[in-house]
Amino acid sequence: MLNHKAVLNIQRALGDLSGEWRSLKGLGERSEEIVHQYNQLLNILLDWGWDAYIDGLDPDCMLPDRLMGRRYLIAAKDSIPPDHAGY
Repeated sequence: MLNHKAVLNIQRALGDLSGEWRSLKGLGERSEEIVHQYNQLLNILLDWGWDAYIDGLDPDCMLPDRLMGRRYLIAAKDSIPPDHAGY
């Protein structure tokens, strides 16, 4: 069973990281660190059994598709809005 408080905390962290990445316009070493941290957290959610298709992420909490972990994209492929593809 998922700990919903922990899931919400990770989702908030994902939102913070994606916002920071956007503020940096995806440039520089820090942006690369953000992508790495982001995908590590996303994998924790998936390891816990979090359902990316049902629970998904708010588009504001996502990175561009090319930076989202493959595992998430496969799990959530039907829940990603078409207008998000190019972010």
